[in-house]
Amino acid sequence: MIHGARMIRIRYAVGVVLLLATQGAAAVPADAQQPGADGPASLGTVSGAVVDAATGDPLPGAVVVLDAVGESAWIVAAPSSGQWSRGARTATGASGRYRFTGVSLGRYRLLVRRLGYRPAAVEIELHRAGGLQLSVGLDVVPIRLEPLEVDASLDSFGRTSGAPEAEAADRLGAEALRQERYLTSDARIITHHEVVEAVTLGETDLFRALLRLPGVATRDDFTAELWTRGAPWGLTRVYFDGLPLFNPLHTAGAFSAVNPDAVGGVAFLPGAHPADVQEGAAAIVDITSRRAASEEWHGLVGLSVVSARAAADRRFAAGRGGLMLAARRSYYDLVTRVAEAFGADSGTYVPYAFHDLTGRLEVPLGGAALLEVSGLWEEDRVWGTVRDLLRDSKGHWGNRLVGASLSVPVGGLATRHRLGVSRFLGKVETVPTGVYGADSGVVHGGLHNGLTYWTLGSEIAPGYAGQEAAWRAGVQLVAQHSTYDGPYPRPYPSAQALDSLHMHESNVRVALWGDVRWKPTAFLALYGGLRSELGTPLANAGALTLSPRITARYTLAGGRMALSAGYARSHQYAQPVAPAGAGIGPNLHATEVWLLAGDSVPAIEADVLTGGAELWLGRGWMAAVNLYDRRATGLAVPDPAPGIYTSTRPVFVPGTNRGRGVEVSARKLLGWWTGSVAYSYGHSELMAKGMRYPSAAERRHVLSATALAPVGRHFRLGAALALGSGAPYTRFTQSIVACDSVSPCPPTSQDTLQIEAPNAARAPPYAKLDLLVEWRRVTPSWELGVYLQLRNVFNRTNAVTYTGSVRDCPAGGVPPTLVPARPGLCDRFDRGLPFLPLLGAYVAF
Repeated sequence: MIHGARMIRIRYAVGVVLLLATQGAAAVPADAQQPGADGPASLGTVSGAVVDAATGDPLPGAVVVLDAVGESAWIVAAPSSGQWSRGARTATGASGRYRFTGVSLGRYRLLVRRLGYRPAAVEIELHRAGGLQLSVGLDVVPIRLEPLEVDASLDSFGRTSGAPEAEAADRLGAEALRQERYLTSDARIITHHEVVEAVTLGETDLFRALLRLPGVATRDDFTAELWTRGAPWGLTRVYFDGLPLFNPLHTAGAFSAVNPDAVGGVAFLPGAHPADVQEGAAAIVDITSRRAASEEWHGLVGLSVVSARAAADRRFAAGRGGLMLAARRSYYDLVTRVAEAFGADSGTYVPYAFHDLTGRLEVPLGGAALLEVSGLWEEDRVWGTVRDLLRDSKGHWGNRLVGASLSVPVGGLATRHRLGVSRFLGKVETVPTGVYGADSGVVHGGLHNGLTYWTLGSEIAPGYAGQEAAWRAGVQLVAQHSTYDGPYPRPYPSAQALDSLHMHESNVRVALWGDVRWKPTAFLALYGGLRSELGTPLANAGALTLSPRITARYTLAGGRMALSAGYARSHQYAQPVAPAGAGIGPNLHATEVWLLAGDSVPAIEADVLTGGAELWLGRGWMAAVNLYDRRATGLAVPDPAPGIYTSTRPVFVPGTNRGRGVEVSARKLLGWWTGSVAYSYGHSELMAKGMRYPSAAERRHVLSATALAPVGRHFRLGAALALGSGAPYTRFTQSIVACDSVSPCPPTSQDTLQIEAPNAARAPPYAKLDLLVEWRRVTPSWELGVYLQLRNVFNRTNAVTYTGSVRDCPAGGVPPTLVPARPGLCDRFDRGLPFLPLLGAYVAF
């Protein structure tokens, strides 16, 4: 077991700040009310055009929002009803023009957004009745203009917003884009501001920020794996520019392996998702790479307790082309090498590091054709001995991804053609010391673990790039191949099965998909999609699978309230079954055994039904309630039968997961402070081999809250609270048995595990409060930031990671990591992170 400083040495914090790129539309809730009995004395209009700033061409499909700023500013919401509003929204037509009528005299903010362009926020004042003409040019070059024209931040996830107005526009734009694109209230688009507000480990980490969302939990402080609505991490699929990433985590799960400086947008979909997406039985994390920002070089350098990082980008070809590069590397190996050179203990050096390199290239090909190429290479490496953890270790593991898309207009249609490959590769050779401190001397030998995903596809839709098309259709070829040669998978901590496992599997499928969007009335929006796939025969579904999806959204109360519902069936053809090879702790491992669906391995077939309601409460507050019911069959789960664990057990048994629950949340999106609170109640169970038992990923009650507020001109203070009930676990005890009682076994005795009833016990509850202090200075040309995070400020002993049970535990004076289970037996837990101050800084220019 790993305690105190040893645990901190390998699980140090992550640091990278995220900022959602501007692929969205803004919305302001219509906080409908009447300004007075008589209403405004004079009314006027605000109109104009939205154009491309470089070419002057009109931009159809731009979302324009008029938001009242002054107290006397009001807009007629409905002339026949006499209702007044503080905001209004419209979209430009083919001519790029917009128009607002019934506008009273006063001050307003005009927000303009369009997918693929930098948003603009323009301060205006209507002095007289009549009309105000105002045309706005949107540019892919997001330069800072003079105040009261465009108050926008540098377009990078690694940079903070320079003004509260820009942050508010990002959050409102994310809400509008979510409502228009996904309809359901459980879908979320994550902004940079929300990631900072989450107060994650080290600096900011995307996956750890997602843990603040309703319905999302994880195992403990040392992992960023997402348990979505009681489903294990393997059922949440992460996509980067449309290609899947397999277990995209650094430091054996501690941090996200997606460099935030390269991220342009993030959508989290725990319910129904579009028909063009293939896998994701529990949820989809859809990540889009960031476009270059300016025709001048912009960049960022930063240093945190997790890594040193740098990013740079520049646009070319009159703003139609661009290049973005972002790199990150941990440096703990360098620091410990220097410390050892200056006289530190000879075991101080840690031969471990991770790195990631991400890039995006956009090349105009003439006319409106555009070629986009993006890639990601993330890898962890170890090359030696890590004291108390690994001995004579050598290996590397991680993802490599490259994809290209060609967008070509054909008549009045937009076409897009994609080619991509994503590969997870893990190679490890190591002799670990005992997981609990004693040298076991067990040799795992070599481990080779690979999973490759190839895709080729085309899609077609009416209209222009960036528009939410009325219909889409596409074809996609997907080929997956997995290879595994190594030790037997280990579903229980410290299991040391000596057998080897050799697998070579493939799955090839051709998919036809299509979807339609329909708005029969101004209040009702519908989405329907179908994905059909034909390919490798499956153990539980044959060669043909059908995946329908449908969602609906009904708006009422003048736009302040919406009801939504969704149903989706999806199929997942790759799933992890259990960790394999040496780990750096009882529950942290470098690789897992991945299974591909075929004639002997089932595919996961998941049906999810959701219903929800959301309501604008005024003053920037939005509340939501969501219900869900998910049933997934074809899961590959460890054999739950009690008894002695040996390699004679099957690699997996087919299981079914049923998850149901309710999520209640409220978010303050606007104002001098922002925050969120979310409570989730969920029940998730597994059925396998005739047994019914709780899912190990279930936290029945989870409460999280965040807040972020400015203090003076340069400081911001943040806080994040997390409370959760204990997760289920299977109790096991370890003992020594003679070699003739376990087959196969070496010519000596070996450790064995006695497994009890599956997930019949629960860990203690979890509680933690984190704080953030950030200082920043923003100028038109550069930005400097320094932050301090205080993790677990009350130094609470969270014993949440079960590592085995101990016989003959002491009757009194039991340490907090030992919890009495029954007379003569205690359950042993790893302690969570203690109080940690974490410092970092960055410069953007």
